Amino acid sequence: MSRLLSGIAVAAMVLGSASTAYTAGADKELTAIQALCNSAMTTPQAAILNGKLPIVDLHEINAGMMANAAFPTADEAKAITDLDAFDGTCRSKMLDYLQRKAPVAYPIFQDTYMREQMVLADLSVGKLTYGAADRLLYEVLSEGEQRLVVLQQQAQAQADQDRQARQTAFMNALSTAAALSRAAQPYTLGPAPTSTTCRQMGYTTFCNTQ
Repeated sequence: MSRLLSGIAVAAMVLGSASTAYTAGADKELTAIQALCNSAMTTPQAAILNGKLPIVDLHEINAGMMANAAFPTADEAKAITDLDAFDGTCRSKMLDYLQRKAPVAYPIFQDTYMREQMVLADLSVGKLTYGAADRLLYEVLSEGEQRLVVLQQQAQAQADQDRQARQTAFMNALSTAAALSRAAQPYTLGPAPTSTTCRQMGYTTFCNTQ
């Protein structure tokens, strides 16, 4: 079962932090994958397991579910196996998407999905009660989400650092261009110096400026 849906949202944030050109809402492929994963809620198997296991999100788990000491019945065990097979398509599409667009998040999803399936396998064969399985699932999925949050924070910090570096480079380029422009200004000669000579003739003074 693909319960790391909030992780899908974090994957979108990772992509958004890593690229200023990316917007989660514009990524139709990711939206379609999330819709596929959510469609598990409408399956007959989900109706059988609702309230016993989280179907699409770990936050469905509550204290009452964790305290459930019952083991799955034969019908419930089959529903667990069938629903997990249904969700295999969701997992496969998500992993393919991440491998192409957010490879840094791929190992987190892959590891979380594998550990999740191990819990469900033990539950379906009666090795775990519902409560024990829910506690393990909550632990596994919470850890996966936390790893994705850290990844998103790192991606955001790197994006901020890259943005600052680009801004600094731009300002340096402007300063260099301004300096080169000043150095290239043509030199203009000022007016030629002048001299004036005067001579007295009787009561009249005559002056000549050259």
